Amino acid sequence: MASSTRRFLLAGTCALALVAPGLAHADDAPPPAPVVPVAPVPAAAGTHAAAEDLPLRFRDMLAFEAERARTERWFNGVIGSLSSLGLIAAGSISLATASPSDPNAGVVRSYGYVMLSVGGTTLLASLIGMIPASSAENLYDEYRPISEDPHYDPEWRIRRGEDALRVAAAKDALMRRMIGGVSIAAGIGVAGISVWRATWTGLSPADRAVSGTLTGASALLALGQGIAHIWFLRGSAEIALAHWQASQGRMREPEPPPKTSLSVTPLIAPVSGGFIGGLTGTF
Repeated sequence: MASSTRRFLLAGTCALALVAPGLAHADDAPPPAPVVPVAPVPAAAGTHAAAEDLPLRFRDMLAFEAERARTERWFNGVIGSLSSLGLIAAGSISLATASPSDPNAGVVRSYGYVMLSVGGTTLLASLIGMIPASSAENLYDEYRPISEDPHYDPEWRIRRGEDALRVAAAKDALMRRMIGGVSIAAGIGVAGISVWRATWTGLSPADRAVSGTLTGASALLALGQGIAHIWFLRGSAEIALAHWQASQGRMREPEPPPKTSLSVTPLIAPVSGGFIGGLTGTF
């Protein structure tokens, strides 16, 4: 009995000796670090802000183009007026130098009246062209209240502005081609008169030089304006549309489709009693 009790006490002592170090080490271990949750950023917030800002960016672009078109309108009016003054001066010189005793006085006066008429008409057209606002200016004045109105959906506001800009750009393209054609026709006619005036031996050398130079300069200006309107210049709305499309990435060249390659390879393989041949192709 005493022997069994000693064995039981010895087993219990060994068990405590094995468990106690584990408990001590467990108590000494540092507690795990707390996990702090990170709130996710809503994905729709940035998209909504960009959509709200798009009509305002479109408005700012129109404001810049309207200012540029206003300056261009005044510049073109001044250039056209100077060209017209040259024609008017040439016609006035012809009328002033026409002598009653000159057998060609009638022709000289007719030339003077023609030049005065052409110059006066061109001057009037140039002055009138300086008064009305351009398409970009009108579009900016109409779109600015819409772009700032929070009662309308941003997508509707930007779509409304883009549709109006496309219509204005088409009108500008048609108008500048018409103006260019008329300017070229007028320039060719005035150039013919200039050549005739400069080579007419019935006039004095001074008259031929002055009137021919003035008329030729006006003809060159008219021809240059016509060619520029058709092939080089763009209307204010056309430029605004191109700038907007470029800013939105709509003028990038589309990626070319993958090219299909074709290869043909001859094939010769030996077989029992001979060989076989043919062609293999890959696409």
